[in-house]
Amino acid sequence: MKEKEILIKGALLHDIGKVCYRAMNKRINHSKLGGDFLEQYLKSNEETERLLNCVRYHHKDYLQKAKLDKNDLAYIVYEADNIASGMDRRENEGEEKGFDPKLNLDSIFSVFYSDKKIQVANKYPLIYKDINKAFNYPRKDISLATNSNYEALLNKIKSHFITKDINQISINQLLQIIEEGFSYVPSSTNRAEVCDISLYVHSKITSAVASCMKLYFDEQQIQDYKKYCFNSGSKIFRNEKIYLLVSGDISGIQDFIYTIPSKGALKTLRGRSLYIDLLLEEFIDEYLEQIGLSRANVLYSGGGHFYILAPNIEDTKKAIDKLQAKMNRWLMENIGINLYLAIGMAECSANNLMKSEAQGNLFAIVNKKLKDDKTIRYSKDEDFLEYIFNVEKEKDTAKKECNICHNLVDKLWKYNSDEEIACEFCLNLYKLGQDILTQDLVFVISEEKIDGGIKIFGKDKDLYMYAVNIEDIDMFKGKILRIYSKNNLLENDLAIRLYLADYSAKNENDEVMTFDDLAKSSCKIDKGIKRLGVLRLDVDDLGIAFSSGFVSDKDKIEDNLRYATLSRYADLSKDISMFFKVAINKICAGDLTGGVDFEEKAFNIFGIAKAPKRKVNIIYAGGDDLFLVGAWDEVLEVAIDINRAFKQFTNGKLTLSAGMAMFSPTYPISKMAEIAGLLVQMSKSKKDKNSIALFGMETNLKANGQLECKHIYTWEDFEMKVCKEKMNYLLARLSFDGDKFNKLSVGKSLIYRLMDLIQLADEDKLNIARFAYVLARMQPKQDKDEQKRKVYEDFVSKMYQWINNNEDKKQLATALNLLVYYLRDKKE
Repeated sequence: MKEKEILIKGALLHDIGKVCYRAMNKRINHSKLGGDFLEQYLKSNEETERLLNCVRYHHKDYLQKAKLDKNDLAYIVYEADNIASGMDRRENEGEEKGFDPKLNLDSIFSVFYSDKKIQVANKYPLIYKDINKAFNYPRKDISLATNSNYEALLNKIKSHFITKDINQISINQLLQIIEEGFSYVPSSTNRAEVCDISLYVHSKITSAVASCMKLYFDEQQIQDYKKYCFNSGSKIFRNEKIYLLVSGDISGIQDFIYTIPSKGALKTLRGRSLYIDLLLEEFIDEYLEQIGLSRANVLYSGGGHFYILAPNIEDTKKAIDKLQAKMNRWLMENIGINLYLAIGMAECSANNLMKSEAQGNLFAIVNKKLKDDKTIRYSKDEDFLEYIFNVEKEKDTAKKECNICHNLVDKLWKYNSDEEIACEFCLNLYKLGQDILTQDLVFVISEEKIDGGIKIFGKDKDLYMYAVNIEDIDMFKGKILRIYSKNNLLENDLAIRLYLADYSAKNENDEVMTFDDLAKSSCKIDKGIKRLGVLRLDVDDLGIAFSSGFVSDKDKIEDNLRYATLSRYADLSKDISMFFKVAINKICAGDLTGGVDFEEKAFNIFGIAKAPKRKVNIIYAGGDDLFLVGAWDEVLEVAIDINRAFKQFTNGKLTLSAGMAMFSPTYPISKMAEIAGLLVQMSKSKKDKNSIALFGMETNLKANGQLECKHIYTWEDFEMKVCKEKMNYLLARLSFDGDKFNKLSVGKSLIYRLMDLIQLADEDKLNIARFAYVLARMQPKQDKDEQKRKVYEDFVSKMYQWINNNEDKKQLATALNLLVYYLRDKKE
C-alpha cells in the first residue's frame, strides 16, 4: 500500500474499536480494542503497523506515550479526528453527563428546526444497512442497542475482512463496507451530546480531512506531522486555510432529459436521467483521481450537484479549472450548449470547519460563486471563441440531422421503429433506459469502444460506458477504468456503488408495463377511466432548510449556530438522497415494513382489492425530487404513501409539494411533465406549501384569464377530508351497480350533474335550487324500506351541510371528480 492509502484506511477504521467495545462490553480503551481486532485481518508487515498506529493512537494520552516518529501518520489521524469531532459534537442542554453504550442513533432531524416545530425523539434501530431489506426509518419507541446487536453487526464486518485481507481491499470497497456497518451506529454515546452523527459520517469526514492535510503537507514539504498536528503548532495550523470546499452544479438538465420523441418515451427518459447521474459521477472520479483523493472526500453528490472537501493547494485549483473547461467543451461538442457544469470554490481553515457560523458563510460563498459562474460561461476556456467560429465555418451540409437532439451526424439509426431518425448517442440512451431495469446491473467505464458503448466524458480522451450484467464484466478484463454498481456492493477493486430508484410495474409476462398498459390497469378491469397518472414531487424550501434548518433562535450567535455543522449538512444531504433513491423504491414495491409508525399500510382511495406492488414506473427519483407515471388511481395512492413515509422520516420537519395530472397514454411525455411541473408550482403557492395539486390547470375568466388549479389541498386535507371523509361517505351511501341494501341506487349521469352544479354554485345561486332538485330525484319511492329512507335523509342533510361551507364544497367537488373517473367505463 502507498502511504496515502494507509492513511485513508487508518482514518476510515480509526473508531472501529467503538463497535468492538459496545459488542464485548470490556473495560478496555476502544483504541486498543480496535487495533487488536484489525490485526487479525492484516498481514504482519511495516504497512500494517503504520495502519494500526492510526487506530491504536488516535487519542492524546496513548499517542503521547507511544513515542512514534514525528512523521507517523497517526498524528494526522489524531488531528483529523479532533477536527471531525469538532464539527459534529454538540452538547445536549440539560442532559446528564457520562456515556451510555446502549444509546441509539438519533435522527438527524432531531435538532433540525428545533425551535420552530414540535420535536419528536425519533431514533434508529441498530442494524446493518442492507438496502435489500426493509428501509430503516427512525422510530419513537425502540429497544436500546444491546451487546448482541453490536456483536451481530461486528460479525457482518468480519465476514468482509475474512474474505479479503484489509491490505488488499480497495479504498472504495472499504468505504462501502463501513457505510453498511456504521450507518446506524452513533459516533458518540455521550449523554451530554446529541447522538445524531453516525460513526459512518464521522469516519468519512475524518478520512476526508486527513487526506487534505496529507496533500497539503506534501506540497509544503512538511514531514514533521507531530509539530503541526500534536504539539503547540497545531493551534496556529488550525487557522491556516489549507482546505477547499469545491461545489459543482450541472444546469440545463430538464431540457436535456425532455428532449425525446413520443415513441419509447419511458425508456428514453430513464436513460437520459441516468446518463446525467453517471456523467456527474464520472467527472467527480476523474477529478478525485487526478488530485489523489478518494470518495471519502465527496460530501454529497446527486441531482446534478456535488460538494467535495479538497486541499487548498495550487494543483487542486488548477485541476478543477482545467477539468471544468474540458468538461464544458466536451458537453458542447457532444450534446450542445444546454448542459453546463458550473464550479464554485471557497478556502477555509480547520477552525472554519469546526465553527458553525463560519461553515454557514462557507456554503454561502460557494453557492454565490456557482451562481456567478453560470453568468460567465466558458470563461475558463481560452480558445472558446475560436472554437465556436471554426465549428460554424466547418459545418458539413452533407451530414444528417438527428430528429431528437438535432446534432449533425454521419449516420442515423432506427429508433424504436423502422424509420432512421436517431443518432447513435440518442439511440444508446434509449437502450440504457431499457437496460437499467436489469437487477444485477453494472456500468463499466472503458477507453475501448465496442458495440453498445455510450460516449462519456474523460479528462484526456473520450471514454465509453457499457451497461452489462455482473457476470459479463470479464469481457472487459484489463480494459476497465471504473465500475458503477447499481445499488449493490460489488467485490471489485474498481467498483463504486450508486443508489438508483428503478422500480417498474411488470405485466403477467414479467415485462415492464408501457404507458398504455398502465392506463388500462387503472381501477378495475372494466371500470375506471383509461388514463395515465403523472406525479411530480419535491421537497419544500430545501435551500432555505440547508441555510437555516440547523440554526436556532438563541440570543448568542454561538448558540444560534451550534448545530450548523459540516457533518450535519453532509448527513442531511445523504439521508434525503437515500429516501428518494431507496425508500421510494420500496414504497412503490409495496414494502412499508420499515415504517412501523404509519397509521395504515398502503393507502387505498376506492377500497379496491389490490396487489401490494404498485402499478407505477419511476422515471426519476434523486436529490430531492421525484417523477413517476402509472395507473392514475395508484399514482394518487402512492403519493399519499410517500408523503406519510417522508413525514415520519423527517420527524415532520420537512414537507413535500406535488402535482398530479391525468393524460391519455399517447400524449407527449414532455408536455405531461411540464403540466405536472406547473401543478407543483401551484401547490407551492399555498402559504405553507406541503400540498398536492390535482388534475390540471383551468382558465379563470374573472382573473384576466389567469391559469389556476381548483383542486389544491394540504396532504392532510386531501387524505382525511377528500378521501377518508367525502369519498368514503359517497362510497358507503351510493350504489352504482344496481339496487343494494342500505345504499341509494344512482346512475353516473346523476353524479355528473351533482359535480357540475357544485362547481358552478359560486357563479349562479340558482344552481343551489337545481342541486336540491337533483337530490329530490334520488328520493326512494314510498313503498321502499324504511332503512333506505333514513339513508336518503342522511345523505341529503350531509350534502346541504357540505355545500354551504366553502371548504367542504370544494372537497366534495374533488371527491366527485375522482368518483366520476372511477365510474367511467374503460371503453369511454
